[in-house]
Amino acid sequence: MIHKINFVLDKDFNSYNRVLNMFCGKDFSSSEIRISERTDQKTCDLYLEIEGREKLLEILMRKIKNFPDVYNVYFRKENEFVKEKIMFQECVS
Repeated sequence: MIHKINFVLDKDFNSYNRVLNMFCGKDFSSSEIRISERTDQKTCDLYLEIEGREKLLEILMRKIKNFPDVYNVYFRKENEFVKEKIMFQECVS
């Protein structure tokens, strides 16, 4: 199952590295990694689109939420964003 995750964290290489290393060597495949600045110039968004075991991902997310340089985590499963896409297409047509 594909998961879309957005982290709000410090704008620092160590912050990116710490989060991304949590997924290394744990049988996750990434189809997209994107970093974008926020307007406050101190934090950034790290966006991941990954596929892997759901139970392990839940454990990793709980650990990452406790990192001092991670301020917020937005997490969506594949079926949630597929429903949104279908609803959007129905509204447009």
